[in-house]
Amino acid sequence: MNPNDFSRRVTGGVQEPNAQSRQFARGCRDTFNALVAEGFSEPQALHIIGVMISANGRRGDTP
Repeated sequence: MNPNDFSRRVTGGVQEPNAQSRQFARGCRDTFNALVAEGFSEPQALHIIGVMISANGRRGDTP
């Protein structure tokens, strides 16, 4: 199953992410790349990013 199939059925097409979502994704990617460049493994980098996002949500802030 193509992950976009659900989106196409619901919205009639693939929905483009808004600017805020693209900026958030770019920041996550940049953080991931920086962590890996510093020697963290990919799973470690993903875990660290997940913890950062989770901690941010517990404070009540929006990313």
